[in-house]
Amino acid sequence: MTAQLNPSGRALSLALMLFFAPFASAESIPNNPGRMYGKTVPFTIQDLPASRLRADLENIPSQAQKNALQRLHEITFPAADTAFLRVDPEGGVFYEDPLPPAAPPQSTKFKNQEISGGGGTIEETVSPVISDKAFKLHSKPGASRVVYVNMAGATVTGTIWNRNSGFSTLYMLPYSIDSDYTTFTQTELDSIAETWKRIAEDFAPFDVDVTTEKPASFGPSVGHILVTRKADQYGNSIYNCSCGGVAYLNVWGASNYPYYQPALVFTDGVGTGPHNISEAASHEMGHNLSLSHDGTSSSGYYSGQGSGNVDWAPIMGVGYYGQVTQWSKGEYSGANNTQDDLALISSRLNYPPDDHENINYANATPLKVTDFINVYSTTPVLDPDNVNPDNKGVIENRNDVDLFFVDAGTGTVDLTVTPVWLDVFTTQSYRGANPDIKATLYDAAGNIVAQHDPVTDTYARINTSVDAGAYFLAIEGVGVGDPLVAGYSDYASIGQYFINGTVPASIPDTVYPTSPAMASIVAASSTSIAMTSTIATDDRGSVQYQFHCVSGGTGCADSGWQASTSYTATGLAPGTSYAFQVRARDLAGNTTGYSASVTASTLASPVVHIGDLDNASTKTSKNWTAVVPIQVHDAAHSPVSGAVVNGTWSTGTTGTGSCTTSGTGQCSISKANLKTTLSSVKFTVTGISKSGNTYAATSNHDPDSSGKDASTGTVITVVKP
Repeated sequence: MTAQLNPSGRALSLALMLFFAPFASAESIPNNPGRMYGKTVPFTIQDLPASRLRADLENIPSQAQKNALQRLHEITFPAADTAFLRVDPEGGVFYEDPLPPAAPPQSTKFKNQEISGGGGTIEETVSPVISDKAFKLHSKPGASRVVYVNMAGATVTGTIWNRNSGFSTLYMLPYSIDSDYTTFTQTELDSIAETWKRIAEDFAPFDVDVTTEKPASFGPSVGHILVTRKADQYGNSIYNCSCGGVAYLNVWGASNYPYYQPALVFTDGVGTGPHNISEAASHEMGHNLSLSHDGTSSSGYYSGQGSGNVDWAPIMGVGYYGQVTQWSKGEYSGANNTQDDLALISSRLNYPPDDHENINYANATPLKVTDFINVYSTTPVLDPDNVNPDNKGVIENRNDVDLFFVDAGTGTVDLTVTPVWLDVFTTQSYRGANPDIKATLYDAAGNIVAQHDPVTDTYARINTSVDAGAYFLAIEGVGVGDPLVAGYSDYASIGQYFINGTVPASIPDTVYPTSPAMASIVAASSTSIAMTSTIATDDRGSVQYQFHCVSGGTGCADSGWQASTSYTATGLAPGTSYAFQVRARDLAGNTTGYSASVTASTLASPVVHIGDLDNASTKTSKNWTAVVPIQVHDAAHSPVSGAVVNGTWSTGTTGTGSCTTSGTGQCSISKANLKTTLSSVKFTVTGISKSGNTYAATSNHDPDSSGKDASTGTVITVVKP
């Protein structure tokens, strides 16, 4: 594949400001590195420790200084971060992240793990990416938010990086391992795809599409990570440092977010390996999303804890050398930052709807079984477009439990649930996955049949003998050990998982549930009817119910399939008769016929009317204003709030007016700038509207029979004061 380079000549080189001169990447950590500053802990420049951040603030114009302090007070950051935070001449705030530290000994780390209960190992499968897919990879096509992982090179213009560097246009190089920037080898394409897969895993729980395809446009909800070298194709540096990446802080969602893009990951800083690039990329995007660093009392970045396949590290610390890398809230010993990463990210990216039922067995997702016994799923490596969505899912948060159903025969259930490290585009030393999986198999009565949560690995395997019947597989994210010692909690044990294995062939379920009947039906309001069904039973487990609207007016529609025997139909027409039936089905899809129908009528709409019209006009030397205070009542003559009153003006003036009643049922409509030569005007109520209510004009009345406040309840003559 050919890489796209801009053929234009060298940009005019402007002198770089001393402000952005190179600096030592290993800056000293200030005393009391855990002290927090920012949103919940106001500070002045003088409160900051001696640091690059303080120096930057002290050496910029006052307005820029004010801008920077305002931005720094929108987030929180530990004192240790003052060594890595930077301020530009406009007052923009960004992080400069140093080069990766030296790797720990590999002897404590391994990827393949013996399967407990039976020999062998779970090993990753390597599959190259299809060349024309490398730059069209999407993790959640159609998501409301996008993170663009750009490894194809870019022409950067009109951004803060141009302002800071002094170059109006920068022609940034594409990703390359062999320094040939004109074409992509298969090895490079595989590395690009693997980088995408690992970044997508970090953001899998959120409603965001991580993609290698350039978006049609950039805006507040489109992030941009550029993986490149520091110097462009003409040798002009987009940022001059001895660092691994840079990114502006808390700019996601801003109207001018594109100005502060892209977040930059430098291959001449972190290297060309997909694992390092992806860890740096998620880290830099974390800064865009307002996250600060996870460090300790002695280091600005925490490199993690544990060993083997449960060696853990925080993404906003040093995630380069962990088999399990996760978002964090500082649960480890000596943490200098307890910022809740997930709360901050989800407030910007949001969570999508849950993909699988959490609690109710009746709504469990059926496992797809092929050839009577095989359970198979595809990963983003083998199926990047997710053509086959079966037997997989995402743990979105620590409380998420995904339920699956399978109808098994007598024999052995052997199912393995594995995070996204199961398949790779290219082999790496570290897995780059987030969840630690626990799997539990339940029988139809809810009894635990088998459970697996190995303390030395992050997959789970159910391998157990069962009798014929219905079974439920529950999958959840868990922690291991004590976070204060060498473990981690289930806080961010979230992300993708894949189910593979075999189940004993089942005898087809041809037995129908018992037929339910309508047990009760009653009007709940003028627009709703509540109903219940008798309980249906099935020989193999749970059943679901569907309520069918046979006849009626507006809103006559069927319910969805549900576990509850109760249902309330809403959005119905007032004072209208509706007929309903019910039916049931089991988990095998055996569905009963509909029950006999029963009927109920919605209540008649409550009526509203005018209870009082008054004259509260005002006058100035040049004109006067006609004011009509209005009271709206119900049939019991009680005040009605939230009613919209409409009316017209006539007799010497024209126009319409409206108002909405308060909690006391009152509101006023006025007509201003009336000429003093005009002695009176007339106001006529034309309607009252409130959802679920009917306007009864014939009930309009006014308690005032004489004087300036007298009216018919519909029409009032407003006299100039």
